[in-house]
Amino acid sequence: MPKYQATLDISRAKALEILEDLATEGHQSRTKLERDADGTLKGWGITVHEGLPKSVKLPSPETVQKVYEAAKAIDAEKQPFGYFILAVTFGAMPLVDGAD
Repeated sequence: MPKYQATLDISRAKALEILEDLATEGHQSRTKLERDADGTLKGWGITVHEGLPKSVKLPSPETVQKVYEAAKAIDAEKQPFGYFILAVTFGAMPLVDGAD
């Protein structure tokens, strides 16, 4: 199974803003992330240190909306919210099945 290391430098407010954008069909953030996952995430302050495919297919806006609502409901003191964006992105990656 692949292992991922990520560095997050994104505020709760920015992460929620991006999730809300990703929950909007046709939003430029969805398009950018699907076309260039690594570069787009880096631009948002989220670095995955290896293993992201060049392009991904995000879950439906409705599914991302559920992630956004769940994230928004969590206590503002909890961090880091960038993991919600990673969860949506990793859910968009092709299935990889392998042994450690």
